[in-house]
Amino acid sequence: MMNLASTSKMKRLANCIIDSFVIAGVVIILNQALLFLARADYIEVLAVSVYLAYYFLWEFLTGKTIGKIFTRTRVYSLKSHNKWFWILIRTILRLNPLDLYSFLVGWEKGTHDVLSFTRVVDTKDYSFNNDLKDFSGLKS
Repeated sequence: MMNLASTSKMKRLANCIIDSFVIAGVVIILNQALLFLARADYIEVLAVSVYLAYYFLWEFLTGKTIGKIFTRTRVYSLKSHNKWFWILIRTILRLNPLDLYSFLVGWEKGTHDVLSFTRVVDTKDYSFNNDLKDFSGLKS
């Protein structure tokens, strides 16, 4: 089943790198598509919007992001109520520059984990389809 001990920093780093490439790809594609519609300098707003939507939707709906699928990890909420709220808090807290610093100074969990009462754990479930139909870790 699922080990509730937090996953390794290396897997967390891999998650971050993979997810960053996915988000950058989406931003580039959307930016090119939207160039035909508007000429305003909106890339920062687009990037932050994609970043927030990506993490919130993936983690709320499946408990995973694309990076977490590859590293076989998932988000686990330590709160039993309003889990959508804690995932939203987790997502917003990722924008805090101190979050990255918390990993660099040796913490095993980032501030977005601690303050949202969540953790990233290893999972033995290798099937993405099972995540969608049998997911009980985060849905409220």
